[in-house]
Amino acid sequence: MDEEEIKTEFAEAIGKATAAICLQSAFVGALIAKKLISAEDAATISGVANQGLAAMEGLSPEAREIAGSAILGFAKSWTKRITRN
Repeated sequence: MDEEEIKTEFAEAIGKATAAICLQSAFVGALIAKKLISAEDAATISGVANQGLAAMEGLSPEAREIAGSAILGFAKSWTKRITRN
């Protein structure tokens, strides 16, 4: 793999993680708006997701890294939203 291919792969991984963060945030926001979960319950979602990710077998290191990045990004963005509101 040359340098350009590595940059493309890296950019694609970042894009996938960012898309996952957006979808997760929208999903959780919809659950809160419909009063299916509370904001306090939403704060525990990233911890539960990390436990689920750790328990998954057969994931490639790359897939595990993308999933971990998405969970971390979601946790950071959700924390900002909770502390801002």
